[in-house]
Amino acid sequence: MWIKGLPPEAATWRIDGQQWTLHDELLAVLIERVEMWGYAQAHLSADKKARRLLPEKPFQVPRPGAKPDTEERVVTDPKEIAAFFAA
Repeated sequence: MWIKGLPPEAATWRIDGQQWTLHDELLAVLIERVEMWGYAQAHLSADKKARRLLPEKPFQVPRPGAKPDTEERVVTDPKEIAAFFAA
């Protein structure tokens, strides 16, 4: 509650030493949406041979604090959950 009144330059808004404001987030979302439309259009208009040359996923702007190349998965195995808390 108290940090919402702080300016965007405040250290509380920094992640891993990088400043990421609402303006930056909105620009990143805008870039990703435009890229998604281009990605969809390219896949719709390309034949099978040309689709192999297209990227597998649309471009995503890397966010501060996000770990690249790590896929999050839902763990439902009780043994794996217990091993996590035992460590």
